[in-house]
Amino acid sequence: MTKKSRPATPGTRKLRGRSGKDEMNLAVFPIAALSVRVPKDVKALKFQDTIQGDGGKIVKRTWTVQGGSDCGMPTAGDEDVYVALMELTRKLGFADRKVNFSRYELAKRLGWSPCGKTYSRIEQALLRLANVNIHASNAFWDNAKRSYVTVSFSLIQEYQLYDEKPRKGEKLRSDPPSSFFMWTERLFESFKSGYIKFLDTELYFKLNSATARRLFRYLDKKFGRDHFFAIDIFKLSHEHLGVSRNFKYVSQLVQQLKPALEDLKVNGYLKNWEIRDRVISFQRVPHDDFEQEVIEEALDGLPFEEAALTIEVDGDDEARLAGAEGDVLAALVDRGITRRRAASIVRAHSPNRLGQVTDTISYFDWLLKHGKRRVDNPAGFLISLISDELPVSHVAPPQETASVSDVTDEIERRSREELDYTGFVDAEVNREVGRMGDLAFEARVLEKIAEFRASERAEVYQRWSEDMLRSHAVLFVRKAVAMELELPEFEAWLDQRRG
Repeated sequence: MTKKSRPATPGTRKLRGRSGKDEMNLAVFPIAALSVRVPKDVKALKFQDTIQGDGGKIVKRTWTVQGGSDCGMPTAGDEDVYVALMELTRKLGFADRKVNFSRYELAKRLGWSPCGKTYSRIEQALLRLANVNIHASNAFWDNAKRSYVTVSFSLIQEYQLYDEKPRKGEKLRSDPPSSFFMWTERLFESFKSGYIKFLDTELYFKLNSATARRLFRYLDKKFGRDHFFAIDIFKLSHEHLGVSRNFKYVSQLVQQLKPALEDLKVNGYLKNWEIRDRVISFQRVPHDDFEQEVIEEALDGLPFEEAALTIEVDGDDEARLAGAEGDVLAALVDRGITRRRAASIVRAHSPNRLGQVTDTISYFDWLLKHGKRRVDNPAGFLISLISDELPVSHVAPPQETASVSDVTDEIERRSREELDYTGFVDAEVNREVGRMGDLAFEARVLEKIAEFRASERAEVYQRWSEDMLRSHAVLFVRKAVAMELELPEFEAWLDQRRG
């Protein structure tokens, strides 16, 4: 076995000499089909999910990828070209939208043999990347504005390919024209705003399949500073990886993902993964060599609803937790989560979403009791369940005799009810904010910002942008308004609606 093909030993992953960057919006949703060829009748791909937006509001996101009328949809190989182009752009420090390159260099980065067939393949990839259009409805994070926006954009504005080798009889020019590509203004603005993350391109191109490479990019974005992550396997497969929706059973999806998962384990990225009912959880191999860069970039570039669970509160803050907050804190600590991380989770969900955490804990307890496989790190698994990636909010533990189908139906029903409850709370808070007037509300927001800057966490808040700090203050003020209105808790509201 040659050195190039020798697999890494899990647990010994080191910083590699080759690295790139990844635009984080493009890491969450696919930009291409998960295949080498796309049928001509497939004109678009559509993905969607829901997130916890600013102020606790549930937001539906849709991401539609449309190919050019003549060149068709981007393919998995075109996504590899995008990663290589990002690597070239990082090499130049993201100094300009226009990046000069040679087809020979690009082919070598892709691991393709430099020849006429490869150059034609690169040209077709650039053509499709230049003609693809992505419509993102509430799905594109604008890091400069600190909010999700609805945009329609493409990836490459223009490109030029130059044959580096002179034709027969021609002399080699001393200043030959250079091939180049130019990012679109929308995408380059996202680069410059910092919404990009480190990507281990040496590992990326070492992976054996398009599924493994796309899964690696998605997980690497979602892990952030943690080494544990869990998600509904249907949501992961259909909405974030682009696995065919014809696979409608958990066993089918596991069969589709297993080679990619094992590839990530063999290459030292994943330590472990497991599936329980619809939940697939991942544990990453720690990699301290470049972890600091990942953490710093993630903190600067995360949307607020992700950063809320990333930044831990100071020890003095947890002493101020009382009542229901204290009960939830104790329950989290009892299950192995550190007090600081538990306090951070409580702060991010208090007051109106504490019920979600409580029910997720109950669901977690049920999974541990009835699951067929042991959880290596229960605390990490619970943290990932709480991260709002799973449809388990407000789900009571299933009855002892409940089937998997019953559990799934209950999850879907309760998720719909939670969405309705969130809409009810938002409407009541909006009505009260409207009654008090913009000036009074803004005064409370400014007061909250001043409170943050004078708190024990002042040093942390100083690192936040003004927009992020204001969003944080708005969230806290809206929570306070909801408490003042003494709105019914979820279960009480549900009983009122049913009765």
